[in-house]
Amino acid sequence: MLITSGPFTGLKKNGYRAILMDVPWQFLTRSDKGKDRSPEQHYEVMTLDAIKALPIRDLVHPDGAVLHFWVIDTHVKMALDVVEDYGFTYKTVGFYWAKTNKDGSFFTGMGFWTRANPEHAYEAYFADGEDHTVERSFLATIGHPKRTGKDVPRLIVAPRREHSRKPDEIYERIERLTDGPYLDLFSRQYRPGWTNWGLEADKFGGDPEAEALV
Repeated sequence: MLITSGPFTGLKKNGYRAILMDVPWQFLTRSDKGKDRSPEQHYEVMTLDAIKALPIRDLVHPDGAVLHFWVIDTHVKMALDVVEDYGFTYKTVGFYWAKTNKDGSFFTGMGFWTRANPEHAYEAYFADGEDHTVERSFLATIGHPKRTGKDVPRLIVAPRREHSRKPDEIYERIERLTDGPYLDLFSRQYRPGWTNWGLEADKFGGDPEAEALV
């Protein structure tokens, strides 16, 4: 059954066991130079209230789901609040992405105190029951999703890409970690075997046969 109204119209209702999410945060900058690098210059951003209002529960598989939630360092507290509002339970950091330059050296980004590198993908699960050189994702869960891979490493070392474009390795590791169906929210490229949702789902191309919805 497909969702027939709201922002996720056309997506499968309660159809996904793994959800990757890279929300378009608003970002406070301290200088005009910083504004040139802010997300607003690259895509439409959302307020915290709008992000919290997204009906993520409508997407969660009856067996439960794992949420991989990208977050920037300055928004960790807000990200945890968002994950909780969605009904997920924060578990751990799912992935760190350490960005490299073309010559293989580590990229040095901006930062309010120290200069940033990693991005983070935090993980959460559902029980029904600035410029960054390292990004991370939260891992959160809801229900009782099963981990199918026990040897999936957390650290991803990969070249810096276009603004907000994540490394292909993140998809491969999630596929090893848990079963699908897989959903990429606020996607910027097609990925075989995934449903790709967002206004820029075809921004960087990919597999034209992949399922993309806006």
